[in-house]
Amino acid sequence: MTYEDICFERCSFDGADLSRTVVLGGAVTDSTMVRTVLRDVLVAGARWERVDLTGAKLPHFAAERTLFRDVTFPALSRVEFTGCTFEGCRFTGRLRDVRFLGRVHPSVLRNVTFLSDDFKYAEFDGTEFDGVRFPEGDALIVVPRAFRAVAELAGRLSTERRDEVGRALRRFLSEQSLRPGLSDTAGWVAGRRDFESEELAGFAARMIGAAWEQVSSSSL
Repeated sequence: MTYEDICFERCSFDGADLSRTVVLGGAVTDSTMVRTVLRDVLVAGARWERVDLTGAKLPHFAAERTLFRDVTFPALSRVEFTGCTFEGCRFTGRLRDVRFLGRVHPSVLRNVTFLSDDFKYAEFDGTEFDGVRFPEGDALIVVPRAFRAVAELAGRLSTERRDEVGRALRRFLSEQSLRPGLSDTAGWVAGRRDFESEELAGFAARMIGAAWEQVSSSSL
């Protein structure tokens, strides 16, 4: 089903199955999509404001050139946002294979809060960070941009360790930086729990942090 230039205001889509819906233009405002199924949905050139997606299922959800303002997102898996702007949004659950792309059209995360520290394969490619808040603590390793350069440098820095921990980190960095579609400008976030051991996670955080400091200072 396709909706084109239609505005939904104060609507409840709670529990509905909207799989494979295409939304072109229009807006959704002051509405709820609690536990809504949004599998294989495409949203393009639209505006979503004050929408509650708590518990919604969004596998293979894609959005292009869309404004999300004050939207509450659930856990996300295999989701892609291209050229989208997020203002005052809350991401409440884990992120698995989620891409925020800003290569062709601007992508901005402004005053956005991530409440979960469960990230795996979260990519921020050409996306501007403005007032982005991640959970407190050291559970996440965040590289706002230029991850490929950071990974390359971190790999070189890690040669201070020739043991299995050092080799494991270099394998991890190589796998991550060679992921298909990753551009030179991409940012990157990973959880420490994704590493095989706490020792490896701590070493990764130290090497990636040192590399990010060097890369970011050299690009100023």
